[in-house]
Parts: sequence; C-alpha cells; structure tokens
Amino acid sequence: MTFSTLFSKSIIYYSWFIVSTIALVASYYIEPYLFAYTVLGSIGISIALFLVSLFFGWRRVLLALTGIIPSAIGYTIMTSINWA
Repeated sequence: MTFSTLFSKSIIYYSWFIVSTIALVASYYIEPYLFAYTVLGSIGISIALFLVSLFFGWRRVLLALTGIIPSAIGYTIMTSINWA
C-alpha cells in the first residue's frame, strides 16, 4: 500500500479518532503524568496527520480536524489539573 493510498482513505482518520479517545480516557484514570504525556503525544500525531491531509483535499482536512478534537479536550483537561 503506497503512502497516497493509505492517507486518501477515510478509515485512517476515523481510526485515529477512536484510538486517541481510548488512549486519553484510559490514561486519565491511570496517572495524571501519563495523561499529560499522552495528550502531548496525541497532539503531535494529530498535527502530523493534519499536515499530511493537506495534500489530499478538503474532505480529508475535515476528517483530520475531527481527529484533533480528543486532543483539544484532553489539553483542556490537562491544564485544569492541579499539579502541585
């Protein structure tokens, strides 16, 4: 499977949405520091997926933006945690 074939399919974007949501929810209940690292990793992967989707049309960009939603919610929760 080539690079363009892989990222032109919508299943990769839906899968990232589901995987990142499950990882963020699971790490939230395990440890706050693990949750913070998961949020930062999720944001990094979501941004990379968004940048790749720019080459495949506006529909893929919209799908990539839905993958950023769990990361944005996780970042909001992460900033509200009292770290002291």
